[in-house]
Amino acid sequence: MEKYDEVDLKKVVYDELHLKSPLAQQNNHVNNLYAKHEQRINNLDKKDLVKVVMMSDLHMDWDYLPGADNSCGKPLCCRSDSGPAPTTERTAGKWGDFNCDLN
Repeated sequence: MEKYDEVDLKKVVYDELHLKSPLAQQNNHVNNLYAKHEQRINNLDKKDLVKVVMMSDLHMDWDYLPGADNSCGKPLCCRSDSGPAPTTERTAGKWGDFNCDLN
């Protein structure tokens, strides 16, 4: 018989949070950063603004099919077995579709 140790989840979270700086521990840390820089951002010339896209956890689905149904009722859609999309709103795009991940 295997032995398992009981884990106090609240203690684990508490210990992890206390590794961060006191400023980052605040729930409104990100909102405060935006507020702090909002005036500076509003004063920028629009030509100085840059759009940034951050993507993570990218993976290839070798069975993905542009034009397939993105709402097929199966756990994974936008694949060759999803069938063609019945409407343009349900059409899987060329570069992926937000609705194609596991439901």
